[in-house]
Amino acid sequence: MKLLTVVNVALSVRRATLLQTKQDPGEHVRQYVARLRGLASVCQCSKMGVCTTATCSGTVTIDYTEDIVKLVLLNGLADEEIRKEVLGTTEIDTKTLNETVCLVDSKETAARAMVTDNLRVAASSYKKMGRGQPNQASPRNNTRLRRAGQDEMQDTLPMWISHSPVR
Repeated sequence: MKLLTVVNVALSVRRATLLQTKQDPGEHVRQYVARLRGLASVCQCSKMGVCTTATCSGTVTIDYTEDIVKLVLLNGLADEEIRKEVLGTTEIDTKTLNETVCLVDSKETAARAMVTDNLRVAASSYKKMGRGQPNQASPRNNTRLRRAGQDEMQDTLPMWISHSPVR
């Protein structure tokens, strides 16, 4: 029979861990929110109180987990531009956590699309310059590279990576 030992972690430590959590570079916002929700689930983000209105009696539990997760999400976004845009959105304070996640997700998707398009344009421009075929080096380029005392393979590198002077 195996016995397991469970180490008790103080509630304040768990809450501090949640509040300090940042989005990892390249991590999708939905993965980040799932990680935050997991951390928040053990943080007891709720309060019990006595209900004083005429419509209820006894005690009531107020759960503010979604509010805490939303605040940590906004504070911990990896992309500073997206963070600024989202915080500058009108009525960001009245949006639910799910609405905020959708907003951030759409901005991340647009940012990824822009990066992909820029890479595609750069690759297309590179091919148009006649440098897209690494096995078809021209004799003129080979002579120039040999004169510079460099490896012939450098001719296949993009011009923004190659640091050799053009002669």
